[in-house]
Amino acid sequence: MNEIDGMRVLTSEFTYFFESVKDATFNTFDFASIDPAAKLHNAQRSIDFNNPSADQIIRELDKQLKTGIETLLEAAQQEHHDIDVLKHLLTTASFAKKFCDPSEFDPSRYVDVVKHSIVLTKMRHSPNFARAITF
Repeated sequence: MNEIDGMRVLTSEFTYFFESVKDATFNTFDFASIDPAAKLHNAQRSIDFNNPSADQIIRELDKQLKTGIETLLEAAQQEHHDIDVLKHLLTTASFAKKFCDPSEFDPSRYVDVVKHSIVLTKMRHSPNFARAITF
């Protein structure tokens, strides 16, 4: 493991892996972030709480929508612990790609990330083959 990317701590009972928070994840979940992915995250949360401001957030993004979706997919690829966060990131990306021009964003990228996430999540949480696997 690279010293810059993370650190491993071994004890007699467990192995702990520490790693730095990647920029995509940080920009998405940072408090008061103005990153397009953070705005999409706020739009999705508005929908979850039946707040009508989601449409306005999407309209404000306009040309930055593709960048926000790419950042969400990158953050989803890096999430390998909390399945609920992974689902939220993928749901938000799916919601956002509905408003994006198909010629601007290739939906097969989203499909590939979802397929890889399903396989890796099943492997990580399998009782027979539980391993620390990353994408």
